[in-house]
Amino acid sequence: MDQYTMIVLIAFLIILFIVVLFVFLFAGHIFWQTFRAHIYNNPPYVPVANSILDKIVLALRVQSGDVLFDLGCGDGRVLAAALKVEPG
Repeated sequence: MDQYTMIVLIAFLIILFIVVLFVFLFAGHIFWQTFRAHIYNNPPYVPVANSILDKIVLALRVQSGDVLFDLGCGDGRVLAAALKVEPG
């Protein structure tokens, strides 16, 4: 390879690297904005259906003295149903 061809090849590779870098940065930015919008700004509220609430409480096997945490509980219907089954 002569010197001119080598310079053109290196310049092409540098430009290609820069283009690929910007594409990945842009795609990463779009992904992050979408992810952040779903997680931090407006997560969907999906309540537990009353038809399966009893099955959930039975699967928990709540006993007296247990501590039950329902993270992101919304309206707390699982906690309320568990309290009805095993008060205290």
